[in-house]
Amino acid sequence: MRNGTYAAIVGGFYKGIGSADVNDDRVNLNATLTSRDGVSGQLVANDLMVEGPYFTGNGVAMGQNVHIDGRVDAARASRLTATVFFAADGHTARVVARLPSDQDPGDDTWNHHGKGGSDDGD
Repeated sequence: MRNGTYAAIVGGFYKGIGSADVNDDRVNLNATLTSRDGVSGQLVANDLMVEGPYFTGNGVAMGQNVHIDGRVDAARASRLTATVFFAADGHTARVVARLPSDQDPGDDTWNHHGKGGSDDGD
């Protein structure tokens, strides 16, 4: 996990852009959202608790209480993924974020098998 401000994209019934601030023990998510039916609002979830690569907690999105579960990891580059659960209407949204390349240029030797430097697809 790498600390910093991640650029975030939200998809699902609610879509938008924002940021995720990651530090050693907390994650803060903030985004501007628009629902499929055109209603706009904010996602604000501060002080999500970090345990290992995972984080969890509650926030408010579109005026509704939400629960968030997510993960921060570093495959090729540092990335964050999370699911936002809207209990009141049953909808969900996904958050995907990454550190800007000037803060984390990534590891060009990494591959999806985690062996790094392998070109043979093993």
